[in-house]
Amino acid sequence: MSMPTNEKSGKLLIAGVLLVGLAAAAASWWFRYNATHKAVDFWGAEAVELIRDAPRVTLRSDRPSADQEGGDEADVTRDISNARGLTHFRAALLEDRSYDWSASGPPDNNWSRSLVFEVTAGAEPRVLILFSPDFRWAANGSQGDPVRHVVSTAPIAEGLAKFFAEQAVEAPAE
Repeated sequence: MSMPTNEKSGKLLIAGVLLVGLAAAAASWWFRYNATHKAVDFWGAEAVELIRDAPRVTLRSDRPSADQEGGDEADVTRDISNARGLTHFRAALLEDRSYDWSASGPPDNNWSRSLVFEVTAGAEPRVLILFSPDFRWAANGSQGDPVRHVVSTAPIAEGLAKFFAEQAVEAPAE
């Protein structure tokens, strides 16, 4: 004797799983949009793609290099394309909560540190992010005058300083 099957309940189960999947996808998209839309507006859509995916990332710092005798300050450039923690660092730069959007930027700053995100060395497109010496301010150097495109990085200033310090030790100077 065979047991009767209920084909209708199987179809409902598949439809229910599909609806749950679509709802989860929509919720995920909405969450990502809300977590990153101010950063996208500030950096620009093309810049965000480069910050997230660029194969070449260089760091510039006016800090003394261990390679230099006497430890004089110099413009030291380091290729950090394969640096430990770079993926998380990129994600932090794209999160709205990494910035204090209500703070007004300084009228002038010594942009002594920077990051460049690019596909190949020296080629366009590229993104230039400038940082103040205390890492409390970032400027979009890709949009002309950086003083007009400044945002407070106070929420992640300590992490920025730590990342730059680690790279000064781990990444060789170019």
